[in-house]
Amino acid sequence: MKRVLTQLAQDFRAYKMRFFFVVFGVAWGTIAIVLNMAFGVGVMVQIEKGLKGLGEHIGILWPGQTSVPYKGLGIGRRVRFVPEDAELLKERIDIIEKASPEYIHWNQPIKYGEVLRNAKVCGVNPSYGEMRSIEAENGRFVNKLDVEKRRRVIFLGDEEKDKIFGPEEAVGKRVLLNGIPFTVIGVMKKKIQNNCYSGNDKNAVFIPYSTFKTMYGWLYINNMVYQPVSADVSKEAQEEISKVLGEKYKFDPEDKEALGTWDVAEQEKMQHKIGKGIEIFLSIVGAMTLLIAGAAIANIMYFIVDERTREVGIRRSVGATKFNILRQFLLESLLLSAIGGALGLFFSFSIVWFCSLIPEAGIFEFIGKPTMSYEIPIITVFVLLVISVISGYFPARKAANLKPVECLRYE
Repeated sequence: MKRVLTQLAQDFRAYKMRFFFVVFGVAWGTIAIVLNMAFGVGVMVQIEKGLKGLGEHIGILWPGQTSVPYKGLGIGRRVRFVPEDAELLKERIDIIEKASPEYIHWNQPIKYGEVLRNAKVCGVNPSYGEMRSIEAENGRFVNKLDVEKRRRVIFLGDEEKDKIFGPEEAVGKRVLLNGIPFTVIGVMKKKIQNNCYSGNDKNAVFIPYSTFKTMYGWLYINNMVYQPVSADVSKEAQEEISKVLGEKYKFDPEDKEALGTWDVAEQEKMQHKIGKGIEIFLSIVGAMTLLIAGAAIANIMYFIVDERTREVGIRRSVGATKFNILRQFLLESLLLSAIGGALGLFFSFSIVWFCSLIPEAGIFEFIGKPTMSYEIPIITVFVLLVISVISGYFPARKAANLKPVECLRYE
């Protein structure tokens, strides 16, 4: 190894510019593959965050109209849900872990002092917040006692809080919702939400569904939100829901128009595949850049072999084997790649670290920031090793196969 390092140092002094461009090419290729993979991981992370902002493997259920006759009943009958249907699903279907009714009333006036806002009001139960990934930055969400006692309490989306209260603390204050006093019990923690079905949560306010029903006198709810025990049983849960509600409301469980369902679990799987595809594509682009650097390594090594032809002849004539020559040139190629790769990894980690300090806003909120996973350096080193061995092997084999007599006569 000492001999290889000495020889490499001599070659570097003799061909500084050539070595500089080769090392730069390897470093650039390494940066390209690492950052492409890191951006791919960042996109994946952001997609998952956006999906979890809506809720993790949940389902949203809307009432529809019957489209096929059932037990003598005609088509076109409206299906309507009542709040108790959420409990019915939990009681009758073992694989349903949580369920909540949801009332939605748009453009309801909320007044605080001189500030007057129109906001979306949602009437829900406590499990709604857990399913929809709604966490409290301050205070708390609606609880069981709020529902049982029909309390006039309100939970604010973070953006709605800012528009009503500004920098002022909101929890504990009273607002007038449609002229009725409500106490603010909590403010939502900011979250990334790339999907929604009735507007973004940051622009909504939430009250107990029992209070909503009493206040507005609505018998029927707008929709239900449910969560199976796992994403793997989401399809089975939909089938069971159709059976249970079909039995209650007298429609065919196979009627696709009677219920409208958004299966977020299925979307999660599809988005995960899309994210993986982006990650793989970006990795291939980076690997192609590194492959070009490999061609530069092969080029410089062929040049070095030509320059050291007489040296190879002398070494072969005093007893060096083909394997000795092959090993030396191959090790020089690997060392050259290792220097460029180490520099590339250093700069890549530095760039990713710097990006981690940038606030998650603007474009980063949608595409995410480059994120380093433990697989990235492992994959990069493996790809770099393969390309380096291939790039160095053929020049090294050429040197090992040179005939000593021809080498000594080489000018």
